[in-house]
Amino acid sequence: MAAQSPEANVASDDPYVRSRGFQQLRQFIELTAKMGGDQLNGIPYGVHGDTGSRPSEGRLADTAQLVGDVAEEAYRSGITMTFEVVNRYETSMINTAAEAVRFVEMSGSGTSRFI
Repeated sequence: MAAQSPEANVASDDPYVRSRGFQQLRQFIELTAKMGGDQLNGIPYGVHGDTGSRPSEGRLADTAQLVGDVAEEAYRSGITMTFEVVNRYETSMINTAAEAVRFVEMSGSGTSRFI
């Protein structure tokens, strides 16, 4: 399971926090590979429980690109990265199937790598 925290969050406006979130996702991939896993799931795109305002279009695109970069790295390690679409009481980032499809498209990652 992948998750972000307020201190390590790829969706943050703070470049340091965003970088820590990216590195944390990369560590999750390494750990999954070490354990022999072939899938990483969860909410890699933001903080569970962050029900504040929806991200700007630019922040969403940047987040999708970062998560897509990790999905590509995961794919090279034999790991498919998946993510949960959760309700607005769990996060304001991605709440519908249409938003999820758009996020994957924005990520630049192939759908066989990130679903």
